Amino acid sequence: MALLGRFYGRADLILLGLGGALVHVWNHSLFKPLLFFNSGAVIHATGKRDMEGMGGLAKKMPQIAVLFFIGAAAVSALPPLNGFAGEWLLYLGLFRTLNSPSGSLLPLSGAASALLAMTGALAVAVFVKAYGTVFLGSPRGIPTGHEKDPGAAMTVPMAILAAACIVLGLFPRIVMPAVLGAVSAWAPLDSRVQVASSLDVAAIAPQNWLTIMGFFILLIALVIFLAVKICGRKQKVTAGPTWDCGYAKPSARMQYTGTSLGQTAVDLFSFALKPKRRLSDERHVFPEKEEFDETVPDRVLDGMIMPLFDKINVLMKRMYVFQQGQTHLYILYIFVIVVVLFLFTWLTGGAL
Repeated sequence: MALLGRFYGRADLILLGLGGALVHVWNHSLFKPLLFFNSGAVIHATGKRDMEGMGGLAKKMPQIAVLFFIGAAAVSALPPLNGFAGEWLLYLGLFRTLNSPSGSLLPLSGAASALLAMTGALAVAVFVKAYGTVFLGSPRGIPTGHEKDPGAAMTVPMAILAAACIVLGLFPRIVMPAVLGAVSAWAPLDSRVQVASSLDVAAIAPQNWLTIMGFFILLIALVIFLAVKICGRKQKVTAGPTWDCGYAKPSARMQYTGTSLGQTAVDLFSFALKPKRRLSDERHVFPEKEEFDETVPDRVLDGMIMPLFDKINVLMKRMYVFQQGQTHLYILYIFVIVVVLFLFTWLTGGAL
């Protein structure tokens, strides 16, 4: 977007493209560490890495659950957090390309807007699965007895990152001076374009409205929370059996797993993900045991990167013949390379 802005002489596209990208990178440097630290705290408390063996941690680790929720909402670009503020600048830039000369950018901006929206929707689906599987429901495995919020040494850094996500989401204008400085340094604009630092950021990206709408959303959330609390106190809570879906002895294994929460998204992109499923062949009316297993292989790491590295490794092993550990051979290699370079330069007429 910024490069297109330079080409068409549009300072607003340069600001929104490069500035939005920088803000989004800074946002990732906040909520990504928050989520990694949070995952480490969960692994440290449960001793597990498989989400399918977790569940119900929100009751035992409420602080971690709240911090993970903030990070998940931020990475999903939901208002009023910083992830939304960064993507909002990118959306503004994409929408501004609609008035480009002769509409030449319409297909590009339309495809980019759709991909950006789809990325946000997939992020929401992924973190609904993660949060629901790990923190909600009942424990799916045997508790270790160590499931509790960690000490201040682990929670304080996460709290600082979560607070930064909230502050930058409510007050994104804080980082705009740094953004304008970076845009001005990157884009020494010619006479067709205004100097980026002289642009009225408030006119291009009215971020005051983000602050107003952010506090309005928080107010609505607070009202709903208080209403639920007040109404819950007035109602009498009774305990009783739940509908067991035909099973006489419901257990924690009967609740939704991470696989079932993500089933819709996996089915939608099954042409690329190629999930592997195994279902036991039980044809009885009342089967004693039924099994279902689904694995989604990593198409990028296991299907592309690792095979490429394996081939490179085989090729590199063949190069060991040149690594003899003898100084005179290394000097010979250097001499041969210099001669080849001189011959190549002579044959190409000194083009290099």
